[in-house]
Amino acid sequence: MAAVAKISWQLLPLIGEDSLLQATVRRVEGIAGVQIASPMIVCNEEYRFVIAEQMRLMGKDGPILLEPAGRNTAPALTLAALAAMRDGADPILLVMPADHVIQDTPAFQEVVRQGAALADAGAVVTFGITPDSPGNGLWLYPERPGAWSGQRPQDRALCRETGSGHRTRLSRMPDPTRGTAACS
Repeated sequence: MAAVAKISWQLLPLIGEDSLLQATVRRVEGIAGVQIASPMIVCNEEYRFVIAEQMRLMGKDGPILLEPAGRNTAPALTLAALAAMRDGADPILLVMPADHVIQDTPAFQEVVRQGAALADAGAVVTFGITPDSPGNGLWLYPERPGAWSGQRPQDRALCRETGSGHRTRLSRMPDPTRGTAACS
């Protein structure tokens, strides 16, 4: 039986020659009127050398922060924000997960440029999309058996009240029939 190397799919070149991480870093290069600092990457210790090599190949030299334990987005963002503010600075942070494929880079850059101007004026800016079809991501389900809310985490707060008084919980998407019904 052959050994299989374990590597995060964000570090693989799934779309084009760059890994998804490299594509994420390249996506913000050259945004008119926006000063972008070197990327700050938060990752698991297991991938730090692969990430460092991918950044070296791109000529990027930002810090790589190691998560003490994988606890999802909020602790990773807190770690990054604290590191960014270490020298007393109050920078605007552009947080980009490395698992997105954005094909219209000029449109993305224009939205980021507009968002940076708003953030510079003191606004909290978020970016996102409205789902229009089922995907293979995470969805929210009501905890009562047989019910389906169809709420995606990026559109609804996790574990919010659903109107019927039942709480929701994060879970994997159901089969395509139930997923399609949820988006109808």
